[in-house]
Amino acid sequence: MKLYVANEKRLYGFIKTLVPNWSDIDDIVQETVAVMWEKFETFDRGTDFSAWAFTIARFQILNYRKRKNNQRLIFNETIWETLAEKAKTPSLGSNKRSETLEKCIRQLKPEHQKLLELRYRPGTNIDSIAEKMEKTVHAIYKSLNRIHHQLVACVREKMNVEEAL
Repeated sequence: MKLYVANEKRLYGFIKTLVPNWSDIDDIVQETVAVMWEKFETFDRGTDFSAWAFTIARFQILNYRKRKNNQRLIFNETIWETLAEKAKTPSLGSNKRSETLEKCIRQLKPEHQKLLELRYRPGTNIDSIAEKMEKTVHAIYKSLNRIHHQLVACVREKMNVEEAL
């Protein structure tokens, strides 16, 4: 469990990079975690847990792609493999953006931070968030949209200031 928690955000980000539909992302994360739990005895302690987890996630994404094969836009195998490799290794720029994003999130109102935490917690969906916060689904989407715009503006501003220095 400790290994999963330490790698949870990277795993979620990896899946999010390769799956276009938000609700499917949550399903794939849950499926991946279930498979990891079933196959944990095959994991060699002392080896790279994230590589093992990403491999399982990759197979779950392949299963997803087979199920969704009737959709219009499907990348060919070469493009998909390239994206998967890129997603596994974060660039220096993405680390800087992640750090900047974390700073911007800490500047949000506590209730906005809570809403983001609920939204991006694996296994949650908008309906359950709306119910928990006693708001409509539409109100939750509007709030998230405003928060996202605020975060984008904050990250851009901070990144531009740092580049100018």
